[in-house]
Amino acid sequence: RVKSKKIVDSTPLIAVRNFSSGMMTGATSPTRRWFKTSVQNKEVENSWEVKDWCAKQAELTRRILYASNFYQLLPEVYDQLGVFLFSCLAMESDYDTVVNFKCLPIGSYFYSKDRRGVVDTVCRNYMQSAKNLVDEFGIENVSDKVKEAFNDKPDSMFEIVHFVEPNKEYIK
Repeated sequence: RVKSKKIVDSTPLIAVRNFSSGMMTGATSPTRRWFKTSVQNKEVENSWEVKDWCAKQAELTRRILYASNFYQLLPEVYDQLGVFLFSCLAMESDYDTVVNFKCLPIGSYFYSKDRRGVVDTVCRNYMQSAKNLVDEFGIENVSDKVKEAFNDKPDSMFEIVHFVEPNKEYIK
């Protein structure tokens, strides 16, 4: 006997949709100023120059987010948060829009936390064509196999390991 493919109770789907919509309109609406920039140094935070710099920094950040795909991806981020209580939004530099965001699918990455419980390491494997690799990194910065494929079969796919970890040589 074949079971019905219909959803019997759509309450969880409606709840996730409402959560995502509520977060977009209530917490991170692109039509409101939902964040501000400040400094940690309490001695200088009230000076006019610091307040002016913070206001300009916040406005610049807003313009960058508006120009990017940030607000288009936030509903997907909130959907993942509503279901899995976790989401990973990757930010990459972009020549045209300053930054470009990618919402990584659940299960496509691994992460690790530091001693305070803050995520500081992310690792993911994904496939990328030779053409896209050359476009992103330049012909001089890819392997010989990618160069060959770029010339012969630019749609050939290569496995990429993307690993982000703390810089142990960073000086605070």
